[in-house]
Parts: sequence; C-alpha cells; structure tokens
Amino acid sequence: MTTLNIKGFPEDLYKALVDLAKTEHRSLTQEVIYLLQIAIKQSEKQKPSILNFRGLGKKLWTDVDLENHINLERDTWD
Repeated sequence: MTTLNIKGFPEDLYKALVDLAKTEHRSLTQEVIYLLQIAIKQSEKQKPSILNFRGLGKKLWTDVDLENHINLERDTWD
C-alpha cells in the first residue's frame, strides 16, 4: 500500500477530519480514504460526455433542412 504525506495541511481541516473520523468510528486514514473515494466517484459522474447530449435539441431540428443548413453555414466560412 502506498503512503501519502501532505505538507501544509490546514490545521482546522485536520481537526475536522479527526472529529468526523471519531463520529464515524473510523481511523483518520480510513476516513480520508472514504471521503476521497466519494469525491472521485462524484467527479466521475459529472465528467462531460457527448453521450449526455443524445437527443438534446431534437425538437429544434425537426423542421430544418439539414443539408441546406450545413451549406449555409459553410458559405459563411472564410
């Protein structure tokens, strides 16, 4: 298992972690690992993906001639 040392860790945050670990009946190390796992899982859920846009704006394009629209857009390019 890898060791992680953090320099300059804020004292108030350290105390809050110690208190939280006690409340949750975990060691400080277990609490930090648990909180980091939660944070990583949440950030993975929030990563943007083009798949999230599937069907978005479909109603806006219903009555649009796409070939004509693309040609008009291309005509504006330099």
